[in-house]
Amino acid sequence: MKDPEKQSPLKNTEKTALLTDPLWRKLLCALLVLASFSLFFLFTYFTKGEDIWYDEIFSVSYAKKSLSGILELTSLDVHPPLYYFYLKGITGLLGVLLPSLPFLCACKIASLLPLLLLMILSLTLIRKHFGLLTASLFCFFLTAMPQLGSYYVEIRMYSLAMLFVTGAFLSMILILRNFFAGTGPSNTASRILFLLCGILSAYTQYFACIAVIGIYIVFFTGILAGRTSSGKGGGFRARFSDPRVRKELFFLLISAVLSVLCYLPWLPRLLRQIRGVAASYWIQPMSLRSIPGTVKYIFTPVLTGGSWDYIPAGLMIGATLILILLFLTGLSGGIREKGARAEDAGSGLFARISALIFAFTGIFLILFLLAAGYLASFLDHPVFTYRYLIPVLGVFWFGIAFIAGRIFEGEMERETGKSLSPARLLFPVLLLLTLGIFAFGGRCTVKGFAAEETKKLTEAEKTLSVLSGIEENAVIITNFDHVAALSDYYLNTFFEKNALILLYEGTVEETAAAMLSRPPGTLKEGELPGKMLLFEKEGRPVYFFGSFASREDLLSEWTVSGIRSEELSDLLLERYWFRICHLAISGE
Repeated sequence: MKDPEKQSPLKNTEKTALLTDPLWRKLLCALLVLASFSLFFLFTYFTKGEDIWYDEIFSVSYAKKSLSGILELTSLDVHPPLYYFYLKGITGLLGVLLPSLPFLCACKIASLLPLLLLMILSLTLIRKHFGLLTASLFCFFLTAMPQLGSYYVEIRMYSLAMLFVTGAFLSMILILRNFFAGTGPSNTASRILFLLCGILSAYTQYFACIAVIGIYIVFFTGILAGRTSSGKGGGFRARFSDPRVRKELFFLLISAVLSVLCYLPWLPRLLRQIRGVAASYWIQPMSLRSIPGTVKYIFTPVLTGGSWDYIPAGLMIGATLILILLFLTGLSGGIREKGARAEDAGSGLFARISALIFAFTGIFLILFLLAAGYLASFLDHPVFTYRYLIPVLGVFWFGIAFIAGRIFEGEMERETGKSLSPARLLFPVLLLLTLGIFAFGGRCTVKGFAAEETKKLTEAEKTLSVLSGIEENAVIITNFDHVAALSDYYLNTFFEKNALILLYEGTVEETAAAMLSRPPGTLKEGELPGKMLLFEKEGRPVYFFGSFASREDLLSEWTVSGIRSEELSDLLLERYWFRICHLAISGE
């Protein structure tokens, strides 16, 4: 009878990794972890920025509401409420622990905490079961790959959604590893984590909910592809009648039913949101260009904002394809899952199937979200934008880290004690080349991110200094609803100026009006001269926060109407450029 300790790959992996790994691999892992935590501290530094954009106003406003107020407001929004509860809890806790910490900084730290938890999971759970190299690469990818850094310092739900979706995926693969290995029931903690992460994902962001549905599909497929109690495969009838398979399917069914039951209380509000989206939503319809656009979004760093950014993007796409090719070549040639012996349950066909699931679930989830976006665009209304991919990018980059780790681990295991042929030497050479490319891409990403955030900090300091000098009870006229909402937040909440905000020839959306302390009013064409007389009689200074080229046309029209303007400053607040002009009646 085999020793159960040796029989389980979960018990046989990474116990002496730091002692048995070659020196170069330990140095590589140490460099990756060091780079990852250096980037984490860089993200922490940029949480001090007090600049926010339109969507973030929703987050910071909701976080100051009561729990019942959050529920009511999210009924008008396009997202579930859990993130806002989380944000309220974290900012409240940080307010007690660090009373001098600015509120916006606390909000940004809340977005950074999911990254810290993912890095801890990587260096503990993933390291234990998949090796130090895979764990180190995953940490590096989480911190250095395009798009992700911005969402660690943005006051939105995407990093939290990525934590929950990645948690659901990791718990699934731990369950499937035991199932494929045939080593008996899997860890109860993994099952509880799988259920909870799925429910929390659905209450955090709707495309995260769709991603979890995709994970359930992968889980179901993996169960059907696994070994039966006899240790072999079999037809579908044999599998459905097998006790082990039926037990896992029963767990999956119970998890799905409990998830649906837990989501029922939110369904009325979800339906209300759907009706609101059908009435008016800004997202453009998807097209065939959305597919290459997705690849571009995932791999392109924002370094120059021009065509030069496509060079590191193209290199990283090529490196990813090389890794996948090497992995599939090695898999067909017998690369084994780390920690599994050739004669044990982790080898052979089932190990190959499990490796494919671990490696390519992320790609499947990206395609699944795209398919859901296309379906929604076709049936009802466009609801997909590229940032909704963020929740599944943790799973995607785990797959790439797993592939790279398995190439190294598998080749070294297979070649132990043997002379390396030229063909075998090609594997580590190509792998080191691809890792070098990812390091270059990560450097470009971080350089672009740091330059952009530094610019935002500098410009925000200038802008907030100007806004702080605006007189109390001033009147602010804008021609852009986002700037109107920002003006209300900064002048009436941040600086408490009690300003009157007027949106020229436009209306503020219902959700924004409900969350703002003093919702902007509207100013129709031809009303300004009469309003100006009233404002000047009341002694209220009037400013125009003009956006886009159309501001020049408006100023020209107002000049004809007897209103003179004085340009004061061109300002940038997060991503919005606007010009401040002082308005007055000509001759006054």
